Amino acid sequence: MRLAQRHWQWLFWLALAVVAVASLLPLVGAVTLAVSDKLQHLLAYAGLAVLAASGYAGRRPVWLIGAGLLVFSGAIELLQGLSGYRYAEWLDLLANAVGVALGLALAALGRRFS
Repeated sequence: MRLAQRHWQWLFWLALAVVAVASLLPLVGAVTLAVSDKLQHLLAYAGLAVLAASGYAGRRPVWLIGAGLLVFSGAIELLQGLSGYRYAEWLDLLANAVGVALGLALAALGRRFS
């Protein structure tokens, strides 16, 4: 395995942990960004998809990477709904799915032109 690929994998797992923690922390006192909530979801999952595709290119089918991220996203939404202090939203799940698709497409373009 190439060293660069290993770095992408580490970055992916670190980013996945950051997204999980940030998604499950209470919103009270949380830092808010002046960007749409749905855009934040889209960008976070696009980033995760780019990192995953870069780290696991050739080792895992792209559809499996996308499916895994969507399952993770669904689990986060369910946990938010069960938390009592966060809300599960279908539109968040949709924004996450669009982000995954965008990130995988960007990663494919990057591989094609590199």
